Amino acid sequence: MYKEEHYVAWLHSIEGIGNATMRKILKETCAKDVYNENINRYKEKFNLKEKVVENIIVSKKENKIGKIREIIDRYEIKVIGIRDNEYPELLRNIYNPPTVLYVRGSIEKEKCDIISIIGSRRASTYGRTMAYKISKELSDRGITIGSGMARGIDTVAHRACVENGGRTYAVLGTGVDVCYPHENKSLMEKIIENGAIISEFPIGTKPRPENFPMRNRIISGIAKGVIVIEAALKSGTLITVDHALEQGREVFALPGHVTALLSGGTNKLIQSGAKLVTCVDDILEELQLENIYNKKKNEVSLSDSEKEIYEYIKDNQPVSIEKIEKDKKWNIQNISTILTFLELKGVLETLPGNKFFIK
Repeated sequence: MYKEEHYVAWLHSIEGIGNATMRKILKETCAKDVYNENINRYKEKFNLKEKVVENIIVSKKENKIGKIREIIDRYEIKVIGIRDNEYPELLRNIYNPPTVLYVRGSIEKEKCDIISIIGSRRASTYGRTMAYKISKELSDRGITIGSGMARGIDTVAHRACVENGGRTYAVLGTGVDVCYPHENKSLMEKIIENGAIISEFPIGTKPRPENFPMRNRIISGIAKGVIVIEAALKSGTLITVDHALEQGREVFALPGHVTALLSGGTNKLIQSGAKLVTCVDDILEELQLENIYNKKKNEVSLSDSEKEIYEYIKDNQPVSIEKIEKDKKWNIQNISTILTFLELKGVLETLPGNKFFIK
């Protein structure tokens, strides 16, 4: 009637059974035996508190496992244990890895290099623009982007992937059946189609403040490197950086204006030794991935007017059509036509807010 994954998800849902206890139990027995046999047999063996034993008994009486199976089937959730082949290898080797992962979508293990992009929830226009650009360009080259689906930089990084056919993984601070923030419901569905939603928290877990710092070790743990787009000096984003350094991951930071509050943390990281990022090649070279993911652009023939607009955008990007008109003093209709041809030739991209940048 039930599979082992249902029993694992049920056991993990018991209040009082955390990551360490789950690891201890699953190392020596299977969750199915804990469910079917007398719980007193395991009470002393795994040092279970009386309250936990009581919670297990109540859960069985209320047939909680049936409700969990229903959710797993409805949302097509995969329950992956730390010893399963599908478990991400890099994550398996960090300190205190999650014993159980819940996944919606698919995790690729073969030829899959992940770079995580993180930053402020209250991102600036500069931060959003650069997060989109870097995420898209890495994604275009075949890199999978990891992040946390929070507001701000995380959301932009994921969106850059799903809008351009790339793969992305979102690591949640809730259960995989709970969307937070609520406005990202549509994005969440697209991520499932183009990658995976991942969580270590039991099914049905609501957003709690203490969950998000915990999940940050997974965002860095699955990746070869972490890029910090924007962060204030006391930003929660820096918790992920601490995890990344402990895990031996490369840390990259986008420089910002010295007076910008949201660049205080990134500028400080660069001063402390983080790799300064100006383009995706900086990242790929540092991670020694440039030969694997180096997509050389074909030579494109441009007219004189196209070259002039191309060079202007390259020197001022991201830039709006109104700004081009003001500085170049050209007819806006002509500029619009040139921009269209540059996009068709594959050398120009449009960012949210109708700003343009060179690919």
